[in-house]
Amino acid sequence: MDQLRLNHTNIKIVYYTHPLCPVSWRMQKDWQQFISVFGQFLSFRFCMSAPALNVPDVSLDNNTKLPATNACQAVKAASLQSQWAADTFLDALRKAAMQDERDVSQMDVLVEIAREISRNHRQIFDLQRFGMDLNSRYTRRAIQDDLLKIRINKVDRFPTITFTVDGKGIKVTGYNSFDQLASIFRKLSAQSNKDSRSPVY
Repeated sequence: MDQLRLNHTNIKIVYYTHPLCPVSWRMQKDWQQFISVFGQFLSFRFCMSAPALNVPDVSLDNNTKLPATNACQAVKAASLQSQWAADTFLDALRKAAMQDERDVSQMDVLVEIAREISRNHRQIFDLQRFGMDLNSRYTRRAIQDDLLKIRINKVDRFPTITFTVDGKGIKVTGYNSFDQLASIFRKLSAQSNKDSRSPVY
């Protein structure tokens, strides 16, 4: 790989999606290849939404319980361990829903998915911690923060992915292949390194 002086690159990625996003599911292999190749040179996080939550009056304060939020809540609980854990959980959740036709709005199904992940990915996913975080105020607060970020940034299509470095960014929407994601990453990396070599007066 042409390093492009990537050791000095700190690209931040926000992946706006929702648990049952069909386009995100179709591009999952491209996304996972992308973070596998470039993951050491970037940071990423998921900003989660759900159709039932995309209205101004919805609030998760006071322990509100909406079935449509359960899948989002589980992903955010996994993200409290790491974004890699969240990615692994989101992939397993979508496979369960779209391939195995399991009802991921049900908490018992989500817990069973977590057990399966724990057996196969013990190094990045702690089942006991997931259980403690699943209904915690930190998880509910994380969902609220995501909804606020979606509204502020006027994200109305999923998936949307933003790439930001040194205050400059690129936003893409819809299906993006590995080659497209890699091209955006390289473009921003090259620009960042070019700017860092510019003389300071």
